[in-house]
Amino acid sequence: MSLQAAPPAEVSDLVWCQGAQDCFDWPDLTDATGYEMYRGTAADLPSLLDAGIDSCRVGAYVVSTSGYRLGEAPRAGEMLWFLVRAVNSEGPGSVGDATTGPRRLDPSGDCVTSCQDDLLNGYESDVDCGGPACPGCLDGRTCLVPSDCVSGVCTDELCECTCVDGIWCGDETDLDCGGPVCLPCPDGWMCAVPSDCQSGVCDGHCIAPTCDDGVMNGEETGVDCGGPVCPPCG
Repeated sequence: MSLQAAPPAEVSDLVWCQGAQDCFDWPDLTDATGYEMYRGTAADLPSLLDAGIDSCRVGAYVVSTSGYRLGEAPRAGEMLWFLVRAVNSEGPGSVGDATTGPRRLDPSGDCVTSCQDDLLNGYESDVDCGGPACPGCLDGRTCLVPSDCVSGVCTDELCECTCVDGIWCGDETDLDCGGPVCLPCPDGWMCAVPSDCQSGVCDGHCIAPTCDDGVMNGEETGVDCGGPVCPPCG
């Protein structure tokens, strides 16, 4: 007499990977041909007991009892929960029982990474920024590579912009100069206001000192006078 085929049993004992809390392990089931992982929020938990949407599918894994490396983190004060369901040719297995009854998994579909969902997910380096899809992160946010940052500078996994990094970033009006923090720019470089320039004269670019620009600059000893080029101050 042969045993009737059936969906696999419940996946139990979902635990952190050894030595890390950014990845899951679970025991292999002999009758499973694959596994699916689902993610929900605390607000979704009651829907695990009814027909309400309760989660989204993070991914599917073929005969793998490990491997889902966390790519998201909850907002402050909130939590995420995860379930793994085994599958085989007969369909999905059980997702077990909650304290008040059997769970009913009703996912919305595959999880979609959004750059505006207030979650650290997908390939983001920080919440809703960084990675190949989202905008660059502002200074002080977490990064993995320079392209994760608006500034293009990632140092010790933090985005930053300095006046000596060789990158045109932050409030600089040109490379490592201008703006409210860095030193003024030399003649010919980009500027927004006169204070961005060593000469104190800005017309989109820093203008070289002249003897009639209304600014004491260059080698002048007074406004548009004195020094080796301009007429004597009188």
